[in-house]
Amino acid sequence: MGLKKHKRNQIVAGLFAAALITSACGPRPTAGPEILLLPTRTLAPEPARTEPPASSGAARVVTETPRSADEASIVACAAGLGPFASNSALPTGDGQIVFVGSDGNVGLVDPATARAQRVTRDAGVSQESQTGRAYLFPTFSADGRALAFVRLERTLAGYTQTVQVAEARELPPLTGLYATSTDNIPYLDWAPDNRSLAILSINGRTGSLRLSGTDGGASTVVATGASVYWHWRADAGALIAHTDGAADTAANARLSLVRPGAARAERLSALPGYFQAPQFSPDGQRMLYVAQFGDSEALTLADANGTPQCGLSTVADAMYFAWSPNGRHVALIDTPQLLGEPNLLEVIDIGTGRRTSLARNAVSYAWSPNGRYLAMWSVVPDGQVIDPAAVRSAGATPTPAPAATLASTARPALPPTATPRGARPSPTAAPTQTATASGLQFAVRLEIADVSTGALIRVADTIPSSEFLSAAQFFDQYSRGASPWSPDGAARPLSVSTRPVTRPGCMSRGWVRMVAQVQRLAEGGLATWSPR
Repeated sequence: MGLKKHKRNQIVAGLFAAALITSACGPRPTAGPEILLLPTRTLAPEPARTEPPASSGAARVVTETPRSADEASIVACAAGLGPFASNSALPTGDGQIVFVGSDGNVGLVDPATARAQRVTRDAGVSQESQTGRAYLFPTFSADGRALAFVRLERTLAGYTQTVQVAEARELPPLTGLYATSTDNIPYLDWAPDNRSLAILSINGRTGSLRLSGTDGGASTVVATGASVYWHWRADAGALIAHTDGAADTAANARLSLVRPGAARAERLSALPGYFQAPQFSPDGQRMLYVAQFGDSEALTLADANGTPQCGLSTVADAMYFAWSPNGRHVALIDTPQLLGEPNLLEVIDIGTGRRTSLARNAVSYAWSPNGRYLAMWSVVPDGQVIDPAAVRSAGATPTPAPAATLASTARPALPPTATPRGARPSPTAAPTQTATASGLQFAVRLEIADVSTGALIRVADTIPSSEFLSAAQFFDQYSRGASPWSPDGAARPLSVSTRPVTRPGCMSRGWVRMVAQVQRLAEGGLATWSPR
C-alpha cells in the first residue's frame, strides 16, 4: 500500500512539474521565438557606489518621453518620494490557508482551529493506464471568499487543463472559465475587484494574457509574446504588461497599459530592459519597470500612465523587484540568474534614499502585508546548515549601502548562452549539497527581516524541491497575485517534510510551519494565505 501511495504521489508531482517547466515566463527571451531557452549575460561588475545619498526634494521628472534607446537619459530619483500607499486597512482576522495536498486535491485550513476542508476530492491516478487528475496553482480572490485553480487531466489522448473558480469552502460547486487541450496554464491572477481573472496560457512558442470574467463568459486575449508578465492596478481599471523581454534582444519587446474592455492595449514609449514583472504602486498612482536609456538601464519610477519620472537604481544584469505593500520600500535583486549566483538582496527606502543590504545569497523573497517584514530565501554556505526547528534570533542591523548612481553601464558584445528551461543551474558558490533521488541539491535558508529595525528571525534551512526551484525563477510574478503571509502579516506558512533538512513547496507529506510556533495543520505543499 505504501508503494502504491508513493507511486501516486510521483505521478501527481510529475503533472505539477510539467506545468511549471513548460512555463513561458523567461526573464531574457532570445531574439528569436524560442521560449524554452533562457539566455544569460556575462557583464562587467557595476562600479562601486561612492556617491552620497541624494538630497531631499521632489522627484525630478523627465521632460521628454524617450523614443529610442539612443535618444534618452534619466536622472536619479531624489529623496523625499512616497510613500505610495493605499488607504485600505489591513484585515485583523486569521484568514485561511489553501494548499494542494499530496493526493493532488485542493484543501483549506483554518490556522486558528487547524480544521481542514476539502475543496476538491476527485484527484487521483490510475497505475495501469498512467492517467490521472490533479489540481494546481490555487489562489484566493482579493476578498478571500473565492478560489481559482487549474484542473490538470492526463488521458491517453494527452493533457487537458481547465481554469475553475469556486467559493472558498467545503466541496463547493465549480465553474469552468477556460479549457484547453493545447495550452499550458502556469499562473492565475485575480483582479482586485474580484470580478475577473487574468490567465497566463502558453501555446507552442507564444504566451497569452487572457482576461475572463468570473461569470463564465468567454475569455479575451489582451497581450501576447514569447514572455508575458503583468500587474493589476489597485482599482482593477488597468494592467501594466511586459511582453517579449528586453528591447536590445527582441524587436517586439514592449510595455503596455491594458484597460479591460478597451479595443487594444496602449503601447508605452519606454523601452523595456532586463527584468520580468512590472508593478503598480499600492495606491495605483505610480509604476515600476526596468527601462533602457542609451547604453544603460534603470529601475524606473513612472506615473500611472507609464511616463518615466526618475530612476531608483541602475541595472547591471536583470532586476527582480517588489514594492512593499505600505509603499515605503522597494526590495530588489540584480543578477544574471537567480539560481546559482551569490545574489545581493537590497531594500531602498524611497522616502530617504537609504539603501540597505539584507542578504548576499538570496534566491527569492516576499513582503508581509503590512510592509514591515521581508521573508528571504538564501543559498546556505557549505557546512553552515542550522537546525530546522524555528529559532528566533536578533541579528545585527544590516549595513546601509550608498545611494544608487545612474551612471552608464557598458554592454559588452558577448553572445548569450542558453540554459534549457527547467534545468538547475550549477551554483557558482559552494553551497551545502545533499544527495537525493533527483541528484545533488543545495540548502536554502528562510529568514525574516524587520526592515524598520534590521532585526532578523532565522526560521529554518531546507532542501528545495525541483518544483520550488522552478517557481523561484518567477517569484516576482507569482508574488504579485498570492502571498504566503497571513493577512495581518504576523505569520507565514512553510510546507516541510519529515526529513532532518526540510523541503518547502513540494508535493509530499509535510506540515505547515509558522514563524512564532510550529504547528501541524495539513499534509501537502504549495500553501498560501488568503488576503482576508
